[in-house]
Amino acid sequence: MDAKSHVLFGESILEKCNLDPAYAPWSTMPDIDITTLLHRYHRHRFYILDKIYSESIILHPSLPKEDKLTIALMITAHFYLDIFNGWVFCWGPRCPAAFVPPQVAKEYIEDLHFDLLHKETNEAIEAFYLKSQALFDSLPHMSTDEAFTFLLGDLTRHTPFRPTPHRAIQHLQAFIGSPIAYTPESFALSFTATYYAFLNTFFEKW
Repeated sequence: MDAKSHVLFGESILEKCNLDPAYAPWSTMPDIDITTLLHRYHRHRFYILDKIYSESIILHPSLPKEDKLTIALMITAHFYLDIFNGWVFCWGPRCPAAFVPPQVAKEYIEDLHFDLLHKETNEAIEAFYLKSQALFDSLPHMSTDEAFTFLLGDLTRHTPFRPTPHRAIQHLQAFIGSPIAYTPESFALSFTATYYAFLNTFFEKW
């Protein structure tokens, strides 16, 4: 998704988890090389969290960098939100995650343009972000473990062959330096289907 959507979503996740909102810009850091070839194939992987971290703090020295748990959550949120407009190779080359609404796919095919909102009116763009913000704000309050469960669980659900996220969790834990409790059997949200329906309806209308 676009950078503003990533930040808005990141801010909502941070607020629902009672985390520092200053870390919201980390939700865009997997895109610091967005113009490179096969960007999502090479950069949207859990095993390169350290690489994303080290390069980001060099390129953006004003970023807060102490709380690696929050940083990892923002990067995971980025991977999750990107499934709505393309493939994300977070599990590896053979299992891309994606949940692209038909009208979003149609926009890309018709326009052949990277930015979905590039030809929309100011009114449409304003409506898009207002509705997006309302949906993001509708997320419930949750613990960081529940947030990881929500994001990883839905990334898994929208990947062919249903990979288990245990290796991703190992990479996250190694980066954070503390364990993550992944409990999909006890925590799930309907947000993914709601956001998917919003995107489909929006691009069908505008």
